[in-house]
Amino acid sequence: GYWSVTVNPAGREIERALLIDKDNGITVKRGDKTVRATKANFDNSLISFTFDHGAVDFPEENDVHPGFFTVSAVVENDANGKPAVMTGEILAPGGGRISFSATRRPSSPMVGSWRVTEADGAPRGAEDVDSLVLDLSESAGKPALKLTFTKPAKDGPAKDAGEKTTTVINADEVKIENDKLTFTHDLKPIGGEGKSTDMVTLSNDALIGESTLADGAKHTYKAARVPPKQPPALRNPADPTGAYVMVSVDDKAEALKKDDATFIVVGKDGVKLHGKGDKAYAAINASVAADRVSYSVDMSQMGGTGTVKVTAIRYSTLLIGSMTVPDGSLHTFKAVRVGDADAIPKLEEIDRGQCFAAAVPELLPVPFGAYGYLPQDQPGQENLILKNATVWTGDKNGVMQNAAVWIKDGKVHWIGPAATLDAGGSALADLDAARVVDATGLHITPGIVDCHSHTGISRGVNEGGQAVTAEVRIQDVTDPDSISWYRQLAGGVTAVNNLHGSANPIGGQNCVNKNRWGAAHPDDLHFAGRESYSDANPFAPMSAPEAASTRDDKLVLASNKVIPGIKFALGENVTQANGSGQRSRYPVSRMGVEGLIRDRFTAAQDYLKEWKAYSDKVSPLLRLRLAPDELRRRVGEIAPPHRDLELEAVAQLIEHRRLIHCHSYRQDEILMLARLTRDFGFTLGTWQHNLEGYKVADAVKQSSRGASVFSDWWAYKVEVQDAIPYAGAILHDVGATVSFNSDSDELARRLNTDAAKAIRYSNALPPEEALKFVTTNPAYQLAIDDRVGTIAAGKDADIAVWSGNPLSTGSRAVRTFVDGKELFSLERDARLRAQNAAGRERIIQNIIKLGEEAGSTAAADDFFFAGSKAGSGAGAETGVASDTSTSGADSRGMLSNYLLDLARRGIDPTQSKPLDCGCGLTADLEYLHRP
Repeated sequence: GYWSVTVNPAGREIERALLIDKDNGITVKRGDKTVRATKANFDNSLISFTFDHGAVDFPEENDVHPGFFTVSAVVENDANGKPAVMTGEILAPGGGRISFSATRRPSSPMVGSWRVTEADGAPRGAEDVDSLVLDLSESAGKPALKLTFTKPAKDGPAKDAGEKTTTVINADEVKIENDKLTFTHDLKPIGGEGKSTDMVTLSNDALIGESTLADGAKHTYKAARVPPKQPPALRNPADPTGAYVMVSVDDKAEALKKDDATFIVVGKDGVKLHGKGDKAYAAINASVAADRVSYSVDMSQMGGTGTVKVTAIRYSTLLIGSMTVPDGSLHTFKAVRVGDADAIPKLEEIDRGQCFAAAVPELLPVPFGAYGYLPQDQPGQENLILKNATVWTGDKNGVMQNAAVWIKDGKVHWIGPAATLDAGGSALADLDAARVVDATGLHITPGIVDCHSHTGISRGVNEGGQAVTAEVRIQDVTDPDSISWYRQLAGGVTAVNNLHGSANPIGGQNCVNKNRWGAAHPDDLHFAGRESYSDANPFAPMSAPEAASTRDDKLVLASNKVIPGIKFALGENVTQANGSGQRSRYPVSRMGVEGLIRDRFTAAQDYLKEWKAYSDKVSPLLRLRLAPDELRRRVGEIAPPHRDLELEAVAQLIEHRRLIHCHSYRQDEILMLARLTRDFGFTLGTWQHNLEGYKVADAVKQSSRGASVFSDWWAYKVEVQDAIPYAGAILHDVGATVSFNSDSDELARRLNTDAAKAIRYSNALPPEEALKFVTTNPAYQLAIDDRVGTIAAGKDADIAVWSGNPLSTGSRAVRTFVDGKELFSLERDARLRAQNAAGRERIIQNIIKLGEEAGSTAAADDFFFAGSKAGSGAGAETGVASDTSTSGADSRGMLSNYLLDLARRGIDPTQSKPLDCGCGLTADLEYLHRP
């Protein structure tokens, strides 16, 4: 039916309504706008659903409330047992609660399905081949009529078989006045001419109708109501009587202490409360029926003032309800059934585990852990102006003083002098709708792009089982829950190039990710979302029937929305020179590395030729415009080549469809791969690390999109002994595009100060050029510079706001935006830290209570400190050695403690060693387990 809604407190003077159809679909109406509700749930007299409030906003009137609202309510029947009144509350994304009530407007008694039982005096049975059914419905007070004509087939086998044809016509000009219905309908669909005008009246629960045709002829008919389908039986209401202990109020756990627990005792004849000191208080105006209970509490008997009104419903073992306190505010609560009404158990007899489980908050954060966003706190795209800031644009505009950046719909809407905002103009339409933040004294930069990262890779950076693993993909092991994403937001990092490790000459495929902390699905982190990468065969002919049968033809050769890449590696890692095990996998020499790569490129060329030959045979058939079945048959007669995912990725390099990101140290190896790729007619994406690249800077420039190097790391193993901190500046001076990368979750948080080192080790490099080493340049190297890397109108609103000069060690990121969403700010971080502390304390208190239940705190102590009892010595579990000896056992203990300490601090030990792309831990573990 149509439910007229009233909110409290009253908002805009606007029509609010719920339209509930016969299939329990819900439409929310606000003014002249509607939106379909989702997650609708009906349980006896309970109803709940969510809806997108943004779809029914009025932006032109500054009436904007974005986000999904959650509605829960109780429906009460009238004296005739029909739904009449609805009361409940609305939970807004920001956590605000709005109470509401709704009344149902009865539909016309003519609404329903009616079957014609008599036409022009002749009876019609339900099984007759010539029949008519009228389906009359009403939504928002507007009637609609559907006519279903069933007639015998006119000719052919269908007529001989006695088959029927069904025609559905939607009537026009439908009107209902009291017990009268009028409408018109077209006669052409049923073989007639013109229109029929019908007048129908309701008499003794039957319809009496008259049709007037276009030629003036009249026909009469009667119709009887079609009995409605019996709805599925509802579950038996749960008897609410019993003794309950309060476990949470507003999703905050209640203390289950002897002198502080609250019991609600619901009997057939009333409700009592048992509180502090085992005192009992009688409720007033108590009502207990079916599965619900309502009552009031005079607070004066507890030393308070006013009256608290309570309504609750029994669901399983829970009593879930709300209470309105004297100041008018609404609070929710949960209580667990612990016994019968006549036998209240002692607190120590209660199943604490059941109570603690019930007290877990209904709304859980995403990600599920520290710093996760609760549903109502999920950041949304803002319409925001940051004004009076120093803006480092990263493009020809350089550094702009007293500037403003306007963020809207996830993009940079406008950038320019702040004074222009005050002047207004046509270019700044809708200015008043934006929220303005005074950013005086702050600096705004493009979001930092880390060109070499292993952040959020689940269970393994390397697939080291063979020398060529081009078929494996980092995109398949993206972990959106890694805390490193959040920590890097605090360092202004908004995008990363997640690379496979350096265990193989030809490694796995990389994945360019945006730092979308709070995303629920791994693919949502991929730079262009779930559409970032295509699984389609890039060499299959367009519209090949075998592809067309399963997906749209356009997807077969669809370009990936991000240019894909792949990890190559040279040097000691791939020849296994640093491992302690036997070097049994080919290659074990630099000579073998070159031979292997050349061999795979040659094989990829042959693979391309096979697919080209197949395409040359299939493509002419595709141009013939054959019937689909015939096309499928003829193409099926041509055997396609075997699809090889490993060679496919390598072949894409030759076809300029994929970029190489190559781990490289020594100049001779850099020259080797540069010449090899030239032989096959393509250039690299980036030289990664490139520590001796300064010796062959011209070759680096000519063979790639640039070099992504370390800022000032050197001499950490033999093959990098010639590394110098001046490498980045030298490469920049010869015209190569240079970026600084982290190769470390920890160091990624300080890439802004790494950029500052480019000034220290250069010949007067301007600060704005130095900042490009971690913003503009890596974006170009990854071919995402059309979207990020600079601040310009139309680009993604991926920006960082700093407390001061971003190149200063005294500055920190105060806000970080990704896609126009503020995913980090100091204020938000403070709230999340408080949320973390509250959640942690809730868990600790529950563990302590479990220990108390066992009779002592020993259980809790064992839970927390079992690890430390296993060790010995003052430093056994602290990561600090108890003595300074360097025996084998002691050094193993020190290493073991170090790795354990990293794990305790939330740092993945497999990601704790920079420079080696995840290879370093292997040797540590081998050492720890060596006899």
